[in-house]
Amino acid sequence: MHSLQADMSGQKRGRILLYLVRFYKRGSISRTGSSIRIDGIHW
Repeated sequence: MHSLQADMSGQKRGRILLYLVRFYKRGSISRTGSSIRIDGIHW
């Protein structure tokens, strides 16, 4: 089983960045201060 942290530190980071851009364009990302909240997940 691959954990989310393993995927983030792996080669899927670029893919995650693409998702972040897509969500940002859709307006699903709400910036609060210096943290970014996506579907309840803090980055």
